[in-house]
Amino acid sequence: RQRQMCIRDRYDTDRSYMERYNIGTIATNVLNKKTKYVVVWPKRDINYFAISIMKLHGLNIRVYPMKSKAEAWLKINE
Repeated sequence: RQRQMCIRDRYDTDRSYMERYNIGTIATNVLNKKTKYVVVWPKRDINYFAISIMKLHGLNIRVYPMKSKAEAWLKINE
């Protein structure tokens, strides 16, 4: 079953490396490693730091700048 969470109208998407580190480490302690996760984030602010931390800890997560690509990835091997 696919669940969706969306935070709309977020303009301050350029997070510091410390914030990205905290997001990554908190997510690895909270999220289920058996679930696929995807983040839709503005292309200008994607640097894969938080995503890399989460992947290193076993989360199946990707980040895309476009919702359509994110949804397509979620549908692979459902």
